[in-house]
Amino acid sequence: MARWIFNRPVECSDPHERRVAELLKKLGKGWTIRWGFYYRDNAGVLREGDFLIFGPDCGLLVLEVKGTGSGRLVRQVAGKGIRRPIGIIRSISSIRNMRR
Repeated sequence: MARWIFNRPVECSDPHERRVAELLKKLGKGWTIRWGFYYRDNAGVLREGDFLIFGPDCGLLVLEVKGTGSGRLVRQVAGKGIRRPIGIIRSISSIRNMRR
C-alpha cells in the first residue's frame, strides 16, 4: 500500500480529487503520494497543486486534477501549455507501469 501525506482534510477536497485519490490507492508499496502542496508560479503568486506522486525508483509525477464533468482529466504539460483529455484509469495504469 502506498504511503500518503495529506496537506488538508480529505472531506475539504474537491470531489474530482477524491475520485483520483481512490484510484491512486491502487499503487503499491514503495509509492508515496502527497495530496496538496503549495508553490509559487513564475509571477510569484502562491498556488496550490493537487498531487505529488513519488515512485519507488525515485521518480516524481506532478498531477493536477481538473474536473470536466465527463469523468476525464485534463493534463497540462509543464512549460508547454499543451492541454488534452486523458482517461483517469489509463493515467493511473501508466503510473503503475512506470516501474516496468
